[in-house]
Amino acid sequence: METPHDCLLNSERPKSLLFHLDKSAAVLESCVNYGTHIFSSLMEKGVDEYFETIPPLFYRHILEMTDATQVLLHQGVADPTDVLLRSAFEAFLGLEFITTKNTELRCKSYIVADTVSELKIYRSDDYRDIVGSDSILDSEIKSKQAGLESPRYHSVYKEYLRTKKANKNRPPNWYSLFDGPKNLSSLSKELDRYDWYSALYSSFSQVSHASNILRKIWSDPNTGHLEIRGLRSVQKLNTNIELTIGFIVEASLLILENYFPDQSPNFKQWYLKEIHEFRQSLLNAPKYDFRW
Repeated sequence: METPHDCLLNSERPKSLLFHLDKSAAVLESCVNYGTHIFSSLMEKGVDEYFETIPPLFYRHILEMTDATQVLLHQGVADPTDVLLRSAFEAFLGLEFITTKNTELRCKSYIVADTVSELKIYRSDDYRDIVGSDSILDSEIKSKQAGLESPRYHSVYKEYLRTKKANKNRPPNWYSLFDGPKNLSSLSKELDRYDWYSALYSSFSQVSHASNILRKIWSDPNTGHLEIRGLRSVQKLNTNIELTIGFIVEASLLILENYFPDQSPNFKQWYLKEIHEFRQSLLNAPKYDFRW
């Protein structure tokens, strides 16, 4: 089928919308491009220990989610980007939690929790049914378990087991170790980001779990009839563009302030010159049922 039915997907878009999408994509692409240079600086700085890779990897994840969101938003695809924004938000909280204090301990907590989760998969019967039970897999399991019990990670692994036992044998979140926040809500409160969490996370999660389908029904003010919104609805377009900018700018600034504080003034100057005015225009534009 070469063409869609316009009852659900209208391929004809006003020129004003196309212009706005192009401008939005250019701004987001600029944010990603700047971020790649920041990431390059991190790589040039190098690491001495494995745990030091965790903050750069969190930042890389945020860059990847921003890049993917930019691609979708450029095509006017707004609602599905909630899934990407949720992932970027969680990564941002992780990055901020790790860089705030006790960085080494928190990085190792992440590594231990991730390794335990990976080992659970490797040891499962379902996984072995798929990949087969061979000496390579057994060797990998043995190596990872030895890593957990090594002097470098033993104390953190011991804390993981203690926290799991205190949690009624449920696997704890990595940030919950050493009496850390129990869940993402508590983590956002500790980082003073609860306003973001309370306003956004539930909405983001609804798309992930397909629990927002009733939100696609609306009443046509001209006819009074109930209608189902078409694909590529612009209802949340400006909101999600602004949120994407917000997450990547905050994450980039966080990296610079912790690793390259001398570069922060240049970044802020770039932001004011290239991004701020456009972002403010989004904040002042209608966010509900935005029409062109």
